Amino acid sequence: MFDRLEISFQAVSFESHRLVRLCVDGEDVVEEGAGPGARGLGVDRMFPLGAPSPLRATPEARRVELGEPDCTGGCCGFLSAVVQRHGDVVQWTEWLVPDGESRPPELDFEADAYDAELDRAEAELRAVEAAHAAREARTPGAARAEAEAYVVRAAEAAGARFGPAAARSVTRLLTWQLDGSTGPGRRRDAEGAPDDGSC
Repeated sequence: MFDRLEISFQAVSFESHRLVRLCVDGEDVVEEGAGPGARGLGVDRMFPLGAPSPLRATPEARRVELGEPDCTGGCCGFLSAVVQRHGDVVQWTEWLVPDGESRPPELDFEADAYDAELDRAEAELRAVEAAHAAREARTPGAARAEAEAYVVRAAEAAGARFGPAAARSVTRLLTWQLDGSTGPGRRRDAEGAPDDGSC
């Protein structure tokens, strides 16, 4: 029996920043493999502009980061799996998990259903981006103003709880996300080329 992949998008911080939620057989695979409070990666990394999603399976085995614990992947490590197509089957194997977490089981997806779910998710993301663009056309700057107000609130909350250095860090991170956004979560670099998420 094949496993079943479901992809959804979770808005966080402000409209233009979204995380990818991966459920397999109705269970959140990121939370299962990276612990409570874990989160999927940003849309910019999982569905980059102008490039295929790293979730797209090919006959060549490829390690794909899928999520991170609540303390971030740079701290405890990312959840990742080797993604590979074997004829009519897509497999996620050779899991690497953040420190102290348990590996999920190896997963086998029926390739046509797997590809159809990726196609559906990409179409949903395009629709969200089109709605975002239409909203901006009707009220230029409205989404930006809402996002900037969110940045201020988030920085104030971080400052009240953790001090001025945390407020500056939150402001810097969220402003970077906001300035790079071309829609609900996907980024382009300064020249307009797709940002592949690398350092």
